[in-house]
Amino acid sequence: MYSNPMQHPQRFNKYEQSSPYYEKYYKAQGIINPEEEEQFMKVMKTPLPTSFRLTKSSETFPKVNEVINKIISEIPDEYRPHTFGWCPNTYQLEVERKQIRKCEQYNALHKFMILMNESGEISRQEVVSMLPAILLDVHEGSSVLDICAAPGSKTSQLVEMVGPTGCVVANDADKQRSYLLTHQTKRLSAPHIVITNYRAQELSFNGFQFDRMLCDVPCTGDGTIRKNVDARTKWHVMNAYTLHREQLDIMKHVLCHVKVGGKFVYSTCSLNPIEDEAVVAELLRTYGDSIELIDARPLLPTLKFSEGVSEWKVFDKHFTVMKDKNDNIPITAFPPKPEEAAKFHLEYTLRILPHQQNTGGFFTAVFIKKGETLAPPPKQKKEKKYIGENGEEVIEKHPTKRRRGMAPLDEQELKPLLSTPEGEKLFESIKKFYTLSDSFPKDQLYVVGEDCLTIHYLSKTSTLLAHDIKVISGGVKMFKRHKSELVGAYRIVSEGVVTLGEYIGQDRCIEVGHEMFMKLLGEDVLLSEFKKEFKGNGCYLVKVVDGILKGNCYCGWVGRVYLSMLINKQDLDALRFLFNISAPEKKLHREIDDCLDDDQKLKKEENKEN
Repeated sequence: MYSNPMQHPQRFNKYEQSSPYYEKYYKAQGIINPEEEEQFMKVMKTPLPTSFRLTKSSETFPKVNEVINKIISEIPDEYRPHTFGWCPNTYQLEVERKQIRKCEQYNALHKFMILMNESGEISRQEVVSMLPAILLDVHEGSSVLDICAAPGSKTSQLVEMVGPTGCVVANDADKQRSYLLTHQTKRLSAPHIVITNYRAQELSFNGFQFDRMLCDVPCTGDGTIRKNVDARTKWHVMNAYTLHREQLDIMKHVLCHVKVGGKFVYSTCSLNPIEDEAVVAELLRTYGDSIELIDARPLLPTLKFSEGVSEWKVFDKHFTVMKDKNDNIPITAFPPKPEEAAKFHLEYTLRILPHQQNTGGFFTAVFIKKGETLAPPPKQKKEKKYIGENGEEVIEKHPTKRRRGMAPLDEQELKPLLSTPEGEKLFESIKKFYTLSDSFPKDQLYVVGEDCLTIHYLSKTSTLLAHDIKVISGGVKMFKRHKSELVGAYRIVSEGVVTLGEYIGQDRCIEVGHEMFMKLLGEDVLLSEFKKEFKGNGCYLVKVVDGILKGNCYCGWVGRVYLSMLINKQDLDALRFLFNISAPEKKLHREIDDCLDDDQKLKKEENKEN
């Protein structure tokens, strides 16, 4: 344990590794003020500070905010995290992640960050990566398409901004990263998120257009070398041209998904003009008056940035300045002509240099769509044919391979619960068991497959898309039936409790005060302590009626003797930390067995053995 995080010794200073070509390239490009070059290179060889953002849309945000302010007030002034005026509810510590857990001044803060991150109360996110979602100017109820969304930190921002009446479709071409995206957004318990796994060029929504679109496209990532050393040691001047082509291909295929009058943001974590201004210039050149580059400079007054440039050098692999395209360098990589530069106003874009406010490097441009744009025609795949045994032409087929950019082999299709053979009957039994009100939007319940083990709930806007695309994940799980249990109704899933709260009847709702809820977080409570007549065993909605958590809903289980909280471990640990409640030695799940008779318990044990 170290007392001074700033002087924590490192076993191997990987950040000191240099890349002469990287340094030579950026000194030649002129995007850095000559007076600041030394400071820029020095900062690039230091580890990236740690930052996190509070989830303001969380029901427990007031308590989380109260606790983090108390923790920070107890940290010595020289070690306290600081905030940014342009990015509220965000904190940055001037030390890297590994140092936090080894420094005694950060003991409480480290524990807070771990527990709150797992429960979705905070998001660990680099400060500059918060820019695109803020600049996108998202409003509550908006529909947003996040093109290259994984790992999901920006998507989480968007989900918070649009609220339950909006919709966020988050797509990523990589299957594994799509599952990471699912894990990140699941913490938010949001019914208005749909996650897909397609190449951006292959996305189709049958004419549906979005209010906003975020395009944080694949890039060389050379602005991230403070946390990703490979971006420095493996840097090569020619890598940018490969990514430049892909970035343009993606953008030209996805602009059709934005409404006229809607906004979209193009961003990269690269500082290279080939991946930044060159792409913006080609979009303006291609679409003319159909899109307009917005002046982003005055949008965030306290943000420190550099304006975009209209001139840059194009090098070949020998570091020779090129004047014209060749087989490896496309014509679109070159800077615009003077008359084009005057029209494009590339100075409206923002480049964040690491030394300006001790962050990573980033580039972003904001557009508004003025007219309809058409996607390029799909590329025709060349099919190999041969003459079959019957003398007929046969198209040669190749086995499907798992590779980057493919839709997953196990992608799922959500379908309305009411469209299944037993859907209407199933809903009526759930409605009766939980005494749901007639206003419950049953047409927003969806299932995967025919067994209906899990019932999902999607926001109204999300349902407009769920019919037409195959998804990795959609909405929140609201009800779940366990095959091993012989209980008469589906359990409530904690993800869907918040949405369910306004529809559930009094017979299945238990109202508790703040003090009683604190007691429930620490132990099972006898049913005799509640002034309520319980309508049988099983799941109940527990609603807090006073205190800082007033109006919050949670899932509880009523057994024969006790009421227990059915809260997932991450959320339960977070609540106990926030309210300083010690975890009991004995697990709080015995009450689930209280409602089973002897035959049911025997069958449950047999299922465990099998």
